[in-house]
Amino acid sequence: MRLALLRALFDVQMSLGSAQNSCERIDASIAAEVQKIADFIARAEVIHADETGWYVRGKLAWMWAALTHEAELFRFDRRRNTDALCRLLGMFDGIVHSDRWKPYELFSPEFRQLCHAHLRRDIQAIIDRGGKDAKIGERLLDLRNQMFDVWHRFERGELDAAGLCQYMAPIQAAWKLAAATAVAAGTVSKTRALGGSMLKLWPALWNFVEYERVVPTNNEAERSIRRPVKIRKNSFGSTCDRGAEMIAHFMTVFGTAKRQDVALLDWLTRRRAAMLAGLPGPPLLLSG
Repeated sequence: MRLALLRALFDVQMSLGSAQNSCERIDASIAAEVQKIADFIARAEVIHADETGWYVRGKLAWMWAALTHEAELFRFDRRRNTDALCRLLGMFDGIVHSDRWKPYELFSPEFRQLCHAHLRRDIQAIIDRGGKDAKIGERLLDLRNQMFDVWHRFERGELDAAGLCQYMAPIQAAWKLAAATAVAAGTVSKTRALGGSMLKLWPALWNFVEYERVVPTNNEAERSIRRPVKIRKNSFGSTCDRGAEMIAHFMTVFGTAKRQDVALLDWLTRRRAAMLAGLPGPPLLLSG
């Protein structure tokens, strides 16, 4: 289909093997820059991380993402576990925005920020199940809404950092009480488990109050992870690990170019020309 599109739009005749060879050459030309982006992410103070399914010959694998305001890093892995997370981030010692997926427990709650958008779905599930636990869920949802009201005031500049802490303190105290109530009085195991999880990970719920550039959601990663989701739905994944790895590399330079406001096609052309001439190519990561 894509080779036919090349013929129809650009009158370019290319075999399947030539297309693969072209991808391999481009991948070789960007390898050093992909590593530079990975090193930059590893040194960042705050990142967002997420993962989504990817298929290799119909078998489930994973596409991982880590990003900052300046760069995006994608990495293909066969696993969705702690080892895969280590291969993505190495010995990262900043703050990680994430959901509550177990591998992220690699990082202590003091160095995580949980996504309150994900948490809202869990709270809504308590309400939707009905029964006595619904009141616990309604209380948590009300506190969640209060929290975001204060956060949005801070974003608009109506509160400074001290004001954010001041207005958030009673919400935090009430939230902790509601979580403890979920543990002690929840009639459904999922209600008790959510309350216990929030208490166990308590600092990770509120690091956005204490630290600059930390926010209460992981929406940044959610938006970026849509890219591999769209590609997967259109291409049904890859036929080999090597192909999936190249996709990860291409998405890394695409996402970083977008964040750096770099014209990607022009950059790729100059990068390839420099490689053929034996010269260092133009950098992609202009900031940081």
